[in-house]
Parts: sequence; C-alpha cells; structure tokens
Amino acid sequence: MSDLIRRVPAALVLAVLMAVAFSVQLSGEFLWDDPMLVVDNQLTGDWRNLPRFFTVSLWETTLLVDPNRSFYRPLMLVELALDRTLIDPPAAWLHRLHNGVWHLGATLALHQLLQRLRPGAWLAFPAAALYALHPLQNEVVAFTAARNDAMAAALMCGALLTLLPQQVSRRRLVGGVLLFAGALLSKEVAVATPVILVGLDRLVHGRIDGWHRHGTLVAVIAAWTLLRLGLQLDVALVLPDYLTTWALHSGEMLLAPWRTSPTAYLDAVQPGVLPAAGVTVGVLALALRGGPQARLGLVWAVLTLLPCLPAVAGNDQMPYRYLSLPLAGLAMAVHAVWPERLSPWIGVGLAAGLAGLTLTQAPQWRDSASLWQRGHELGPSSRSACGVFKVVEDQPEAADWLARALGPPPAQHCCFSATRFFLDRGDPAGAVASGRTALARGCDPSAELLAPLAVAEAATGDWVQAEQHAGSALPDPTGLAPVVLSAAAKRRGDRTVLEHWAAQSPGGQIAALEAQVDWLLGLGGE
Repeated sequence: MSDLIRRVPAALVLAVLMAVAFSVQLSGEFLWDDPMLVVDNQLTGDWRNLPRFFTVSLWETTLLVDPNRSFYRPLMLVELALDRTLIDPPAAWLHRLHNGVWHLGATLALHQLLQRLRPGAWLAFPAAALYALHPLQNEVVAFTAARNDAMAAALMCGALLTLLPQQVSRRRLVGGVLLFAGALLSKEVAVATPVILVGLDRLVHGRIDGWHRHGTLVAVIAAWTLLRLGLQLDVALVLPDYLTTWALHSGEMLLAPWRTSPTAYLDAVQPGVLPAAGVTVGVLALALRGGPQARLGLVWAVLTLLPCLPAVAGNDQMPYRYLSLPLAGLAMAVHAVWPERLSPWIGVGLAAGLAGLTLTQAPQWRDSASLWQRGHELGPSSRSACGVFKVVEDQPEAADWLARALGPPPAQHCCFSATRFFLDRGDPAGAVASGRTALARGCDPSAELLAPLAVAEAATGDWVQAEQHAGSALPDPTGLAPVVLSAAAKRRGDRTVLEHWAAQSPGGQIAALEAQVDWLLGLGGE
C-alpha cells in the first residue's frame, strides 16, 4: 500500500484535499470589510490610478472617514484592480476562488522548499498539509481582504526557493528579488525573508556564502522602508502584559480552533489553558529535539507574527490570518522531526482529518452575520453585539442587537446608531429613549448621537432639550443640528438663526434649509 501511494504525486493529493476542504467557501458572500474594500474601493476601478497604489495606505482607498494608515499594501490594490477588470460585476465566489489559488501557490512553494531541506515529496507532505489544511486558513480563503497573507506567503516562499542556491545566475537573482519585493508589497511580514535565507544557507550549504543575494534583499527592504516612511504610517505599541493574552489565544487557535472566532474580542473570551500548555510543550520539544531546522522554523513563526501584534493589541481581536504565515514556519519545524519510516498513509490520514475539521468550521464563513454571531456566542460582549448589529441592521432583530450593543458598558462604534437607527424608521420616541439610555451608560456625546437625538426630541415636543443637544452637537457632520436650532428659533418667530445657517451652507440656499425646518416643525406638531 505504501508503494501504491508513493506513485501518486504528493502535490496532487494536497491540491485535491484543499479543493475538498475549501469547496464550501465558494458558496459564501462578501465578508466583514470586503464590500468596502472590494466593491466600493475608490481607486481600484481605474488603472490610471496605478501610481497612487504605491503612495497610499490600503484603507485610504475606501470610504472610511478616518482610515487606519498602518497598512501599506500596494500589491493587494493591484490585485483588487485586476479583480474589478476581470470580475464585473463583483462575484464573491470568484474572489474566494482567487484567494484559494494564492493559498495553493503558497502551499506548493512551501512543499518544494521543505523538500530542499529533507528530500522526499511524501516526507514533506504532512508538514505542508498542516499549513494548507489547518482550519485557521479558512479566513485566508473566505475573506478577500485577507488575500494579501496568502500572497505574502506564496511570494516569500518563492523568493526563498529561487535564491536558495548560493551561486545564482543574474536572471535567477532578479527573479528572486522581484518575488521578495512582491511579498513585501503584499504585507510587511515578509521582512523576515533575509533572516530565513541566512538560516537556510547554514542548513543546506553548511555555510553562509553568496552575500550578493542577501545584500540585494536588504536593499529592497531599504527602498520599501522609504516608501512607508513617506506615508507617515501609524505605528502602535504593544504593551508587554498583552503578550500573555496573545500567547494563550494563539495556543487555542492552533489546537482547538473550533473554540475560537476571529470576531470574538479577546477580553470577553476565557482562553483554555490546556491548548496553550500543549503548544508550549510542543514548541519546547521542537526547539530542543528538532535540531537547527526546527529552530529555524520557530524563528520563522515568531518573526512573521511580530509585525501583526500591534494590530492585535489595537483591535483586541486575533484574526486567523495573522497566524497563516507563522504556520508555515511551524510546518518547517514539524517537518524536521517527522520520521522517515512512517507510512505515507499516516500523513494522508492526518491531512484528511485536518480537511474534515476545516469543513466543520466553514458555516461561520458563509456571511458576515454568521461570522459575528459565532464570535458573540464564544465571547458575548457589547462590542461583539455591535458587530452583529452592523450586519443585520436591516433585519427585524436589529433593534435587539442594538440594545445589547449599548451595554452597559456601551460599544462606542454603535453609539453612533443609538438614535439614528430609530429615527430612520419613523420612531422618534424610540430614538429619544435609546439615545438617552446610551448617554446614561457612557456613550460619548458625539454629534452622530446628539444631532439625531435633538431631532427626535423636537419631534416629540421636547424643544428645550432638543435645542440644548443640538447646540452641544456643533460642529455637526450630519447637518441635523442646524435644522433643530433653526426650527427652535422659528417657533419663537426668529428667522435670523435660519438665515445664519443657510449662509453657512453650500451655495447659501435658504429654501432647502427652510424645507427641512418646516418638516421638523410638522413632526413636532407646530
């Protein structure tokens, strides 16, 4: 039987198992930030914007009012532009298939790299399958915004493969450098590539030679750093006491992924001690008994995870994709200790088990509502309830989720919706009750909360409170506070306030503002 399986290409079996494991993902919808980043992106619909891809951060290309400027992903923007050219109108299943192709490329490149360290396609199969089929990789395939993780992995492994010979031709050197540059422009985790190449030199060649390869990679990093510095990207600090929380959750994600979700907030989830202890013992065993290759794999895992920690600390969430490339390093460490004498069928059995486990996790990746509800089940909190509310806002259950999101303590991201949600549905009394409750529970008195609350109070006849809240909402990006203030003054026979705000409006059109004022006075029974 072992001879029979050895006649089958190991890479083909990997590809088939991956197709089975991730097949359910093709029936899913756009998730989480995908509609904003993919469908409504402000730059990727026109190739004339290509030069700008390299001068902006990823989220500056969206409709976010205050985009996170920590993410420099120009090659990801190129990919999204390619999608919009080839997939019009956007289709979630095709975007997920595109993600899967990148993940397959990363897997095959890693499989080849492992064979350079210990020859044998089937010997490298179990470790490659660990990387390819672990349930954590569901996010890399299902979530279009996570494609850059698979891109960085595929291009990084490709660069290492290309540059591994110490004597490389000029063409091979240029190819390796371009692959490395592509990995860096996909995600900063690839900055560890030169360190890994030094370690591979010692493993494969017994010495470090061909320094022109390393020097060229360092030059690429210098150029990439200058591009990032030119953007003045945000940098977040990671508090030391946060590392314990991260370590516990990382262990649970690796050994018990069915108990985790990327939408669960870490402060609301009690991580299991046993998974964390299991990973700790396993890592120590690999470091002590796995030899130089295992230790290099662990270094790979640590170096590719460190750049992600500021984002983890800033969002208080642990997305699966942050462990995707570190998992490749862990696979290298596992490959170092996998016994040659074991039958290939054992590796196939383990791979099939991982594929089955990945399939069981697929339902939560069907749509954003399923994903956030799963996170709320595992770690119920006002913030996870806010996440659910945002994606079911047009559904009958939305009011219940908003009530949970408003705490106590309230989720500040949903405080913006505390009054506007009810006002948009023609329920000013509900808006007043919800808005006042939100303020009492600790919501920030933002214009987005106060201005609609002022409108609702005016509509229910409480003009004194409405005028106070409208005044506190200034300056008001919603444009509602001037309407309330003008209406309150007009009730007293004073048109000067209305004329003042009309003069501040674009074009100074008094008719449009007066129409809104009359509408509000009508709601208030005036």
